[in-house]
Amino acid sequence: MFLGLNRFCTLSMIENKIVLTNHHTEAYSYISPKLAILLLIINDKNDYDVIIREIQKILGVSREKSKSIVDFTLKKLSGYITYSKEKAVYGDIMFDLKDIINDFGKITVDNVSNLPSQIHLMMTNHCNHSCIYCEKNAIYANECDAQVLFDYLTPDVVNDVLRTCKENNAKPHFVLTGGEPLLSPYILTIVETIKKYGFETMLVTKGISDFVKFEELCKCGVDIIRFSLDSCFEEKEDILAGKGTYAEIMNCLNIAKKYNSKIIINTVLMLENYSEIEEMVKFCVDKGVKIVHFVVVRPQGRCHNDLALTQEQMLICKNKTIELQEKYRELIRIIFTCDYTNCTEDICKNCAKRFEVINVHKGGVITSCGQKMYLGSVMEEGLIDIWKKHIIKSQNA
Repeated sequence: MFLGLNRFCTLSMIENKIVLTNHHTEAYSYISPKLAILLLIINDKNDYDVIIREIQKILGVSREKSKSIVDFTLKKLSGYITYSKEKAVYGDIMFDLKDIINDFGKITVDNVSNLPSQIHLMMTNHCNHSCIYCEKNAIYANECDAQVLFDYLTPDVVNDVLRTCKENNAKPHFVLTGGEPLLSPYILTIVETIKKYGFETMLVTKGISDFVKFEELCKCGVDIIRFSLDSCFEEKEDILAGKGTYAEIMNCLNIAKKYNSKIIINTVLMLENYSEIEEMVKFCVDKGVKIVHFVVVRPQGRCHNDLALTQEQMLICKNKTIELQEKYRELIRIIFTCDYTNCTEDICKNCAKRFEVINVHKGGVITSCGQKMYLGSVMEEGLIDIWKKHIIKSQNA
């Protein structure tokens, strides 16, 4: 039997952590130096019996003990390791043994915090665009109609969450998303309140024609703006997301640059545009954007299967982003993620996001990472109690 890191996985050292990332999903885990060393050996040797002998030789233990160590590792990292009868293409490890040895004492594996480190504010499920690939099946509403709707997260709910975080010395990162969060009539008030509490904010948007409103938001001090742009060609972007979308994004992007907001471009890859990865990277470099995130289309919501990429096409995209990251490494950071609907139970139970992310919806409803589970409502019980119950349940799963 041959084994190694799944070809869509990478193992990297980020600051004082060793991060195991599954690019076939949005899952990641923080692992210990010892476990990282085992992965280095597994990815180097590949053959199951050879790996057991190597561990036996290094540790000076019996074959049975060595086998139990390897089998425990494979079980713990189920979903990140691939098995086959013959050698295959394996994932990448971005460091070697000497890097671990040099930083062994500095490497940390975070404990669970008393509150999540990332809180997604689901501002609305309505959107002024009509993206053909929308995974959430957001409800279309033009900017005028949106003002009379009631599908919004309200400031009182957000303020309750903010107050709890402040009282418990938590410092979460707040992500404003939707639908199109800019449709919310409360967005300026909510951002101003978040900034008064001293927390970092990220806006996820596809732009809006009300440039005055967008500029007011930039003045409030949004830290990061993540623009969804799926083609650097105006005609194609308008086909994918609706007429006028490209112009709205470009105008908003230029306003954001004027206020020195950190800008990220998020590009959904599908059959129509997956061959344009390098063009998008060059476009981002020309615009002075420092991060571009390519995400493979997810066939759910409004997105049909005929937009989906095959496994082979996904691998082409992954390899292309690796090649381009080397080519443009001084200019831009390139991130690649495949379809998180492939996030199996084995991957999910080992993912650090379970202990880092929640979503806040209208009416105070709280859901887990990926909106997979209803956790409670801050209108009925405190956020601390909701979070503690979630952690206990997750740790005992």
